[in-house]
Amino acid sequence: MVTILSVFATALTAALLTHELSQKKNWGTIRSSSFLTLAFALVTSLFHYKLSYKLQLVFLGGSFVGMSDPKKLNRYQISTASAFFSFIFLYFISFLKGFGGALGLSAFLSCLSVNLITHTGRKTRQVLRKRRKLPA
Repeated sequence: MVTILSVFATALTAALLTHELSQKKNWGTIRSSSFLTLAFALVTSLFHYKLSYKLQLVFLGGSFVGMSDPKKLNRYQISTASAFFSFIFLYFISFLKGFGGALGLSAFLSCLSVNLITHTGRKTRQVLRKRRKLPA
C-alpha cells in the first residue's frame, strides 16, 4: 500500500506546481497539468519503484486539484483540497471503478468541499456579526 505521507506530499506538490505554472507563468491549466504529469511519470518510471504507478495516479489527481480557478480557490484552499483529495484517494478510491473518472470525481469533490466550508464559514461570520449589532 502506498504510504500516507507520500500520497499527501505528491498530491500537494502536484496541486501547487500546477497552480503556480498556470497562474504565475501563464502556461494555462491544461498545459501545466499535462507537462507536470508527463514529467513526473517519466521520472518515476526511471526508478522502477514498485509504487510508482499509484503515485503517478496521485500526481494526476493532485494536478486536477491545482487546475482550479484562482477566483474560487486560493493557494491555501488548494493545499487543503489536495489533502482532502489524498484522503479520498487513500480510503475511497477503491469503491469507484475506473481510475480516470474516479480521479476527476475525487478532485472535484475535494475542491467542492473546501469551497463549501469556506463559504459556510464566511456566511456564519456575517450572520454572527449582524446579530451582535442588533439591540438586545
